[in-house]
Amino acid sequence: MILAVEINDSSINIAQASVKKGSLSRLRCICEGIFRGVDDGNIADVDYVAERIREILCRNRINTRRTVFVINSKSVIVRRLRLPLLKKRNEIMSMIGYELSQLMPFNSSDYRMHYEVAEDCTYEKYAWYIIYCIPEKLLASYGELALKSGLKPAGFEIYCSCVNKLRNLKEKVSAFADIGEKRISFTVMNRGVSDFSRTAEIYHGTAGDIVVEEAAIYMDSSYPSGDNPLNICLDEIIRCIRYYQSIDKESKISRMYIFNSEIKGLLPSFIESMSDELPTVEIVTELPIFLQGIDEVCYDGRCFMPVLAALNEGRGSYRLHKSKYNEISDFKIAAAMAVILVSSLFFIMGAVFAFTLHREYEHMEAYVSSEENILLNNEIERLKAENYENEKSIADMESLKNKIEAESYVDSEIFRCIFSALPENTFLKSMHVGIAGVSADCTSGSIEEIALFLSNLRGLSYVQDIYIDEVSRNGNPEEGYVYTVHCVLRSVRP
Repeated sequence: MILAVEINDSSINIAQASVKKGSLSRLRCICEGIFRGVDDGNIADVDYVAERIREILCRNRINTRRTVFVINSKSVIVRRLRLPLLKKRNEIMSMIGYELSQLMPFNSSDYRMHYEVAEDCTYEKYAWYIIYCIPEKLLASYGELALKSGLKPAGFEIYCSCVNKLRNLKEKVSAFADIGEKRISFTVMNRGVSDFSRTAEIYHGTAGDIVVEEAAIYMDSSYPSGDNPLNICLDEIIRCIRYYQSIDKESKISRMYIFNSEIKGLLPSFIESMSDELPTVEIVTELPIFLQGIDEVCYDGRCFMPVLAALNEGRGSYRLHKSKYNEISDFKIAAAMAVILVSSLFFIMGAVFAFTLHREYEHMEAYVSSEENILLNNEIERLKAENYENEKSIADMESLKNKIEAESYVDSEIFRCIFSALPENTFLKSMHVGIAGVSADCTSGSIEEIALFLSNLRGLSYVQDIYIDEVSRNGNPEEGYVYTVHCVLRSVRP
């Protein structure tokens, strides 16, 4: 038996599983809320979270202590880079560290790095590397948590890399959406490897009375409300899909799996809206294939990633040895082993270090001075500058859009001028003022009254142009003529 534990800002999700020949034979899922002590996946209050874990395990009579932690944090870095295909791990790690430091402020000593090769590149000079980097401070907080909660860490899985266990899916590119209470986690698996991950916060705010009253005047009932959970989730997921497909035009997402949905009642509407926006993406909400043979009652969608982590039985991307976070019971044995190790390495350390350093220097010198790499670096710098300009333009456009949406086009002077232009026997039945201008439903006693009213409107400084619909007579001739006047206001464009 093994435990898989995910700790996010609002809950502790635990999956207890027994795995035989790569398949689940027993499964139990437990999800309980947590209201403090965790900040973006980082264990801020270790004592409190450890106490909550001990309470949950004791209350549910769980004696399993071998645990793999699932780390869900926005501080985890996921990058997809095309780099020269090297054979030795230390050379690859050095190359990755150097490339990341060129792309962003990055200190390799502050992160634990792991990489995957996206596809078979045996006969290629370059390969796509999927790089996962997790902060050492984050790992340290989980190591301390394991010590204080009495758990034995078998490994650590990154939230997005858990889907790498589903390499046998028939789709080439699949997306996974975790719609939680406070955030949406979106992951893409391309050719059996997760190469994109995004986590977005969800805020269900409410507008004040004045704002709601103004919105009711200028917006019809079909206008999408920003507070609607369906629209918030839909917009974020569509944004992620379109962004991913824009940076990798050769990879098209064909299927998206939705789990841990907090909008279960709205799922039919969500799937319909999603299909309208992205008709080529199939939405799947059924139980995952790896749960075949398991009672549905034993599964909770919030434990989707922990269950995947349990399938690997602790063979996670990041391993921590027990001795790193647990006190050594016999200090003398540990000291003797250390003396033997140091004595054995002392005679060969100097030569091996000098030889390795010389090889590393030659390799890095050849890599840095390569004309192809220099051109590649110049292209990266150009793309970085172009990306900066694009982001600045997007920010300016969003600022202008927000300013336009917040602008009110209703002015009391417009009402006073229109009412002052009314002839004696002309009356307004209704009037609508918006960004497109002013529309008024009117009745007049005669054609002369209509002509006089139009002439008065043209004389107003606010009015740029006037349009009038068909003029018709009421059923009762004494009531005069019925018509609609449309006025285009100056300095207002629809």
